[in-house]
Amino acid sequence: ATAAGSVAQARTTAIQISRELLRTKGIAGLYQGLGATLLRDVPFSIVYFPLFANLNQLGQKAGETKAPFYVSFLAGCAAGSTAAVAVNPCDVIKTRLQSLQRGVNEDTYSGKIGRA
Repeated sequence: ATAAGSVAQARTTAIQISRELLRTKGIAGLYQGLGATLLRDVPFSIVYFPLFANLNQLGQKAGETKAPFYVSFLAGCAAGSTAAVAVNPCDVIKTRLQSLQRGVNEDTYSGKIGRA
């Protein structure tokens, strides 16, 4: 068949994926990867929020209650970048756990700590 004459395949929707997941794995299937997500999000927040607060406070002028916008913006960029780099290995594990299709040569993770 030629490219012009081929029939387009129907795309799989999120609802179809959800129904299949519920059918095959039950409600617990919806929480697959939760541990890995928490393993990433909790350390990210532990790094980000205190770092942002301290950097933002450095930009406050004496007697003012809040820092100028550009200081808050730069503090957020610096804190977010630092936190993202710190938890990147956890993010890779989370992404692979939650991925529906794996590459041919990609490792498969079971969700257990110590498998990274």
